[in-house]
Amino acid sequence: MAVTYVHNHMIAAIKKLYPGALHGVDFLVGHSVDPETGGLTGLPWIAAWRRPEPQPTDEVIHKEFADNEREFRAVVIREQRDACLRDSDSRTAIPPDAPASVQETAALWVEYRQRLRDITIQPGFPFEVEWPEAPAA
Repeated sequence: MAVTYVHNHMIAAIKKLYPGALHGVDFLVGHSVDPETGGLTGLPWIAAWRRPEPQPTDEVIHKEFADNEREFRAVVIREQRDACLRDSDSRTAIPPDAPASVQETAALWVEYRQRLRDITIQPGFPFEVEWPEAPAA
């Protein structure tokens, strides 16, 4: 069975409960990986806590996620979408006198970026998301 509650969801829940908290600075979240398949196993956990507040239990964070699952799934998907948009920013900026093949490729990237923006209006969002495929580089 696929793991559907992963470290990014736990990070989002912690950031909501502790505004301003930064993963990798104020806390670290871990998640076991199956050495044979490379897939995630079990539940994520707080691996390190460097905030002045007492460290919450993993169970408190898991419950926060369960109680607000739609919100946290949407946050994580938007973060992934935004990273894809940032990574493709330079693909659409071309000189006006670029060859036709370069302009055609840039147009494909413009379409891809629009499909990324439209992820949040897909009928199953945030539980079912169809990610667009990036154009060939």
